[in-house]
Amino acid sequence: MPVAAPEIARLTPEQFKALAKYKGWKYTMLAARWELTAVWISNMARDPNRPARFDDMLMGLPNLNKLKRDLAGRQKQLDAALARIKPPTVTSPHAPRREPGLRYHGYLTLGMIVTASVDVGSIAEEGMRGIVFDVQHRPHEEVYGVIFENGLWDWFSPHYVDLYLASTGLISPGLEDYRYRDEVCLQDDYTADLFIFWPPV
Repeated sequence: MPVAAPEIARLTPEQFKALAKYKGWKYTMLAARWELTAVWISNMARDPNRPARFDDMLMGLPNLNKLKRDLAGRQKQLDAALARIKPPTVTSPHAPRREPGLRYHGYLTLGMIVTASVDVGSIAEEGMRGIVFDVQHRPHEEVYGVIFENGLWDWFSPHYVDLYLASTGLISPGLEDYRYRDEVCLQDDYTADLFIFWPPV
């Protein structure tokens, strides 16, 4: 069963008005931000039984009088949240320092088997294996083509490797000389079982 959210007391009309003013938000500004009319905002603010989401929305807005500090604090919260769910990546702890876009150079190589550490949109489900079928060099970064067990593929910059992929430490056999040509040939190679996602260990 879903867990019910705890009941939190609503802001009084006086508190709502005072908090908006304290944060530097006029009702016309709130109306533009929330895509409502200023009259609607004014009436809602005076209603002690307004939907709780508007209290939360107001609480979550940055303080325009201390904008730089508030935005920095928001970024710290985002970084902390991502750090808690960030999956392990393929980077070696002993890897030499390099440009951010090249941080997987020499570690994500042709034939390496990876897993989707979270769902990759509609491409792959969490836990599904993929194989690096190509490494393309762009200015200041490498981009990695990965084909998954279900036959779907995509290209991953280092940033998206961080978000979606983790290494298995395995290599798909027989791909040492593989050359990606185009998507049609890639699909033909997949159909021909050229990619071994679960090699014997």
